[in-house]
Amino acid sequence: MNRRTMLRTLGAGLASLWLNALHAAAGRRFKYSVCNEVFEKLEFAPACKAIREAGYAGIEIAPFTLAEHADEISAARRRELQDIMRSEGVAFVGLHWLLLTPKWLHVTTADRAVREKSWAYFLKLIDLCADLGDKGIMVLGSPKQRASQGNSPEEAVKHLRDGLASVASHAGDRGVTIALEPLAGKDTDVVNTLDQAVGSSRRSTIRRSSRCLIFTTPPTSGSRSMLW
Repeated sequence: MNRRTMLRTLGAGLASLWLNALHAAAGRRFKYSVCNEVFEKLEFAPACKAIREAGYAGIEIAPFTLAEHADEISAARRRELQDIMRSEGVAFVGLHWLLLTPKWLHVTTADRAVREKSWAYFLKLIDLCADLGDKGIMVLGSPKQRASQGNSPEEAVKHLRDGLASVASHAGDRGVTIALEPLAGKDTDVVNTLDQAVGSSRRSTIRRSSRCLIFTTPPTSGSRSMLW
């Protein structure tokens, strides 16, 4: 049973007991966050409350749960979301499921126009992340939107490296960290192992910005929590 299924099946009360057991096993060295996509049918404030009651200390936000396009989230709404997280007692950790919408997004496609437009949109997501909280982490998973499309996996990896390099300085300026997440081969053919993720980041972004890291949770098809 993955975390998403566990939360939906057991509810916040039993999930809290499960988290307490994890805390005890880890000696409370870590704080846990969870993706708001698990609670996407709830409005944002009730979702934050449910996350806190389940025992999580932080929230990861999937942009598509807020709007189809980042431009639709006004400055006032971004401040309101900050206030809600603060009032409900959950910390903003960052963004995940970055590229689910708009539907045309694809950062490694052979179509240069779409690729460039997608990386330009990525800059908007960096701004969204920075506007929602300090030192946010953007988890770059998005298996379909980074898989090879009209090109080889090797060519797609090169486009991924080049794209990360193009946005790294802006991420650094906004205090945002980009986390490249290795994913299982059944989900994508681009960056499946930690070694591949390290290679991609070292060749593109780390040399240009300190705001890049490797997401070190082993590839999995289930929902996961982030430790920070």
